[in-house]
Amino acid sequence: MSGSDTENDVEQALLSNGLPAKPPYENMNPMVIYPIFTLVQLGLGYLAAWGIYAATAHERVDEKIKTLRENDLQYFYWAVVVLTLIPSILQTFVAKHRKLAHVDNPDQ
Repeated sequence: MSGSDTENDVEQALLSNGLPAKPPYENMNPMVIYPIFTLVQLGLGYLAAWGIYAATAHERVDEKIKTLRENDLQYFYWAVVVLTLIPSILQTFVAKHRKLAHVDNPDQ
């Protein structure tokens, strides 16, 4: 194989605008797979929290939860959960448009 054959292979793999012909996430839809990953991570976190709660003395934890309820701090904790999920949601849209534009993640 000569060097020109390799160059022809590279040229065939590019679109007319110079972007790769093969999109990232070729056989999967990022709008489906990314939310699944997010839900699995969230589920594992809740499972770990439930396991720790079940394995420890409930009195200490229940006392802390009672304090949170009395001071209406549950809204603060829900806000933290929601704000933590926002980057995952945004990354889902980034992945969708990277697939549509045939642009892979940059090497940084």
